Amino acid sequence: EPKPEISGWGAGVEVMTDGYTGLGEITGYEGNNDKIYGFGNNLLVKAEYDFTLTIKEAKFDAITLYVLDYANGGAMLPESVKFVVNGKSYDAVITPNENGIATIVAELDEAVTASEIKVEVVMGESPYTFGIFNMFTEIEVDVVEDKPEVKLGDVNGDGEITSMDYVLIKRSFFETFNLDGAYLKAAIVSGEAELNVIDY
Repeated sequence: EPKPEISGWGAGVEVMTDGYTGLGEITGYEGNNDKIYGFGNNLLVKAEYDFTLTIKEAKFDAITLYVLDYANGGAMLPESVKFVVNGKSYDAVITPNENGIATIVAELDEAVTASEIKVEVVMGESPYTFGIFNMFTEIEVDVVEDKPEVKLGDVNGDGEITSMDYVLIKRSFFETFNLDGAYLKAAIVSGEAELNVIDY
């Protein structure tokens, strides 16, 4: 659920209905109505606002927010967007998709762990004589998996080198068991490029 904090020039920016269903036949947007968050600006001038989205806590290095790009209907792209995670601000790149779903993407300079993402938005002036609005739908994050730290010879990751590790290395060599990633690297005790008979 968004937690709006309306601020700046946009005293006329108001949060519209979550679950808005008045989008008609706009291709690609149907079915997302339960996740839509709209912000309307009836002042016809530049406005800024921010809101916070809560996600399941995760470690991630990129954020993608989807927004409706339908200027003929008054659903305009923001002029600019920033994501704030753990107090650090990241500029986002907006990729238009006329009469469809545009993307707003920020690549983080390092992976962060968080459960809240603040979205800071600047709406441009209305090109019309009526108000405009931003319609946001799903937000996605690129989850980063922590690589397991294993020591050489410890292929089951229990922190010890035992006969079980020997069995797993031998089975992997004879292709009756699959070791991969850090565990395969730990199995190559010979220092060669690939697992071989010397390793078991």
